Amino acid sequence: MFPKPAGSGKGHACLGVFEGYTLMNGPPTQPDKLPRITLFWDALASAANYRRTLFLHEVEITYLHELGHYFGWNEDQIANAGLAFVPSAPHRQKVTVSTCLRAL
Repeated sequence: MFPKPAGSGKGHACLGVFEGYTLMNGPPTQPDKLPRITLFWDALASAANYRRTLFLHEVEITYLHELGHYFGWNEDQIANAGLAFVPSAPHRQKVTVSTCLRAL
């Protein structure tokens, strides 16, 4: 896991992103393809209104969401596990991976 201070783009906050090979792809052939999860601490803290308990919950949910991608799950499978974005929560809007990667 790689913590980063910020991850926003086009008005939407990226809370986390998964990059690299999934478990289903087998071992990567290049070091830069190793699986990695990046969590954006500033965006997570903001999403939790800087409240410790909510922040820890956001970190847990976001990490598990990104870990689901490592397992090879698609967004529907992640949603079925209760780890999807929530349209009614402004900080949990769906953001494209490319938008989040540009924030790195």
